[in-house]
Amino acid sequence: MHIETRLVNKIRGQRVKMADSGLGFFFSGLIIKTGKHLYKGGDSMSRELYDTVVIGGGPAGAAAAIYAARKKLKTLVVAEDFGGQSLVSSNIENWVGEISITGKELAEKLERHVRAQREVEIKIPERVTTVLEVPDCTYEVRTDKGGRYWSKTVIVASGGRRRRLQVPGEDRFEGRGVAYCSTCDAPFFQDLEVAVVGGGNTALE
Repeated sequence: MHIETRLVNKIRGQRVKMADSGLGFFFSGLIIKTGKHLYKGGDSMSRELYDTVVIGGGPAGAAAAIYAARKKLKTLVVAEDFGGQSLVSSNIENWVGEISITGKELAEKLERHVRAQREVEIKIPERVTTVLEVPDCTYEVRTDKGGRYWSKTVIVASGGRRRRLQVPGEDRFEGRGVAYCSTCDAPFFQDLEVAVVGGGNTALE
């Protein structure tokens, strides 16, 4: 994902009086209506302006969407899926409130909770490729599916990705002996001999 924080400084046209809303700006075929939940592009298509776009569908993204919705903010969630890295976990024992839960079950609960919010719109599966800052301090979010969304704010909760070894057997035994988080999974290997790959601070843990 590329987040570009440049301002579009070449505004084509001039400040104009709009028939139904106060003042706006015309540039590159796009009219921004200040204070309104609407964009009108040069192709005459109406485009919504969200209060916030949440990038990511893991626990952090789900929590951000739920809290934003409860504050009555018009919210869009853009993610490849719900659950994040937990999806590949066959058993999770350190999620508060659940003695034991699979990654798939956790992802389903996160999705149900987010979809229960009336203020939230969801675009899945879509991967954000670019975030642009545009005039009047709003943001354009672009995705790999050709989606273009505009928002007053952006919450980046895209999480992390595991550094895989790309060796034979890694996919087959992931979650069945191959682990990537010592803090999360070490208790599963108590009193067993294990091999640690790496020499950084994570390996020392």
